[in-house]
Amino acid sequence: MMKKQPMKKVMKGGGKVLEGLGIAFSVMIAAIGFFTFLFLAASAIRTFLENRIINNAITTVQNGEQKTVEQQLIVASSTEALLNLKRNEASQPLLQLEIPGFQNNQPASSDEYSYQTFFDLFSGSGWIDSARTTLWHDTQVSSFVLPPKFEWKKVEQATAISAEEACIKDECFSVRGLGLYKKTTEIALPAEVRDRSIMTVSVGALDTEWRVAVVTKEGKEFKIWIYAFDGIHFKNIKGSEPLFSSNYIGTVGMGGNDGGWFLLYGGYEGRALQFLSDGSVVEIPNIFNMRLMSGGFVPGISKVGYGNDATWFVWSKEVGKIKFIKLFQNGKPTIDGAVDLTSSLSDLGAVRRFVCNGVVVNRALRCTADLGSVSTSWDFNDLGFDNSKSYSVVSANISNNILPVHRGNITYSGSSGEGKMLISLSNDGVNWDAANGGNEVIFKNIEANRMFWKMEYTPTSNPMYSVFFKSVKLDFKLKK
Repeated sequence: MMKKQPMKKVMKGGGKVLEGLGIAFSVMIAAIGFFTFLFLAASAIRTFLENRIINNAITTVQNGEQKTVEQQLIVASSTEALLNLKRNEASQPLLQLEIPGFQNNQPASSDEYSYQTFFDLFSGSGWIDSARTTLWHDTQVSSFVLPPKFEWKKVEQATAISAEEACIKDECFSVRGLGLYKKTTEIALPAEVRDRSIMTVSVGALDTEWRVAVVTKEGKEFKIWIYAFDGIHFKNIKGSEPLFSSNYIGTVGMGGNDGGWFLLYGGYEGRALQFLSDGSVVEIPNIFNMRLMSGGFVPGISKVGYGNDATWFVWSKEVGKIKFIKLFQNGKPTIDGAVDLTSSLSDLGAVRRFVCNGVVVNRALRCTADLGSVSTSWDFNDLGFDNSKSYSVVSANISNNILPVHRGNITYSGSSGEGKMLISLSNDGVNWDAANGGNEVIFKNIEANRMFWKMEYTPTSNPMYSVFFKSVKLDFKLKK
């Protein structure tokens, strides 16, 4: 016969069980909280140490010798790589904690897939199959373009170009130190900058008036003031404020004509603005990176042509810092791409200084190369790009995971240059699927665990147009 327990005793015993469960649950929650705290603390310490190490590395690199152009390029490119590491790789989590559906507020995995993301900014060729890539890789601008076509023609008995003067007809202004001069007469700068801490002054000529730039230091920032100047009066193009500010000291280069002009701030980080004929201003991004700026230089600007057919050239006024960069518009109102042509100057000799001006004959740009003991004059004939055939960029394998890759999609930044771009993905390097428009590709080979992308380009008939392929982002899913 079953013995009945008193109700109070049963309730008391149940209460102890519930109390025990409550204590156990509280201990579990406390343990989770404790280990979460340890993880967050470890992540914070890791991030701090990584940033400290990278900052020290940047300081060491920038304190290195920079007497030659090659040394300056190495310092600039090394600094850029370290800054990219600080921005991107150093922010990766210490552990991959998989919260269903999200990882650091981004999709990380599902019951079926693990997600991966890959970026290539084209600053190097480590993720490119160079043997199968035929587009021209510009590692200074960090982009792919059509192979540029041009010719240098030596000009006998030409007048040397002065990089210090900005002339309209016979009226010239120049900068000496921190002063603006007309011949030997100093021109008083605008009152709003006159009593500030002036760091650099520059002047550029258009067709009928000049542009004057003044850089002042205020606290830790550098303010850039831009004025329209008719030879007598100054007019701040932004009313009574600086046009923009920078964390780095620099000199402003300006050039163009009344149909539009261009401004480049030549600091450690460049900043480019294009001023259109209708008075609007467009910022030109993703070209003048730290690598191309090489620690900063004093820019000169030349323009060939008008309107949508204009081509721009950026060069350096400094001795020992040689630059020659072409900016093209692809028939658009604004600059659409760039290509660094500095390496072509080696054909002119051991160039010590290289300057150009806006005087053109049949769209040829007149330049002067200082070879130290002698100066020679040259006409640069821009023939555009080699559009005689189709080209491609093919990646190396970017997946090192043992899981098979089942799905993927790709997006890119840049311009087609009016040509035809076909972007494809493959998980085995043999079978390719079109992936234009960012559409997700479902791969037929369900066992393959590699990941490739390629871009095939057919140029337009206009040789002055080119693709400007700047970066790719690839998202792909691994089957669990």
